[in-house]
Amino acid sequence: MLDLQHIPSYTNPKFQVFYAGGTTTWQTWTKPKGCSMIHIFALGAGGGGGSGGVNNSAGNRFGNSGGGAGGIMSAFIPANLIPDILYIQVGKGGPGGAPASFGATGGTAGTSGGITYVATRITTTIESDLLFACFNGTGGNGGTVGAGGGVAVYDLIEMMLYTSVTGQSGAVRINGSAAGSSITATLPTTGGAAGGSLAVATATVFTAGGDIVHPINTIKGGQIEGERGSGGVNQTPSINLPYLFFTTGGAGGASNFTGGLGGDGGPGGFGSGGGAGGANTLASGTGNRGGNGGDGLVIITCY
Repeated sequence: MLDLQHIPSYTNPKFQVFYAGGTTTWQTWTKPKGCSMIHIFALGAGGGGGSGGVNNSAGNRFGNSGGGAGGIMSAFIPANLIPDILYIQVGKGGPGGAPASFGATGGTAGTSGGITYVATRITTTIESDLLFACFNGTGGNGGTVGAGGGVAVYDLIEMMLYTSVTGQSGAVRINGSAAGSSITATLPTTGGAAGGSLAVATATVFTAGGDIVHPINTIKGGQIEGERGSGGVNQTPSINLPYLFFTTGGAGGASNFTGGLGGDGGPGGFGSGGGAGGANTLASGTGNRGGNGGDGLVIITCY
């Protein structure tokens, strides 16, 4: 099994990073001369976190659920088995839930991210021309978490040394007066955390947003009334050689107990889910936003 936590070191220009360019944008990779092995690391895009519910003291108003992370792929391929040009489409992160209208106690769902494809020609449907597809995380939606995306592996890659992993799901909201559920990192990417919730019968004070608990860098949810959740982090592909690769989802927004806006959800890093917004106690109008899911990513290294 391959170690997904580390990207191989690179000491020459035979290293390229492909970023999201739109849902129909294809980018090309050209095989450098003199390479014998190729490593491809890819992420599907994360789903957006849901926005917080909106109601005054006469009704329930809940935070929302976090978005799911995209699928993860790591593969080594002999260079002579693939053509000189590969085609890459990198998924865009799903937008966070739009502000909910007054009376929408559960908020608005986040949107699913985009799929990341690596292919031998431009297609998303012809399996004989696809190497693999890293599917998207879905958006947080009320009491339903954003689900992590899987990976579809096609003929050529099935014969290679590879590891594929389903992305982590987002954190689920709690339908009561409680802090947003947190996420504990178990993969190089994470789902998004949930927003703080308030229930009309039990609420006495605001509730915090959920955290992203990571052994290297914990991302805090909103800690004061109406505070926005922190955005996810990226260990970018240009810091150390070799280096630990990780990103995180966005943290959850804190609720607002005293008649105002709850905090927005934080945006996710590459491939990670967006955090969810906290509960809003407005008497009218619209509430906050969920955090956007992180874009997908493809890194190709030649040896």
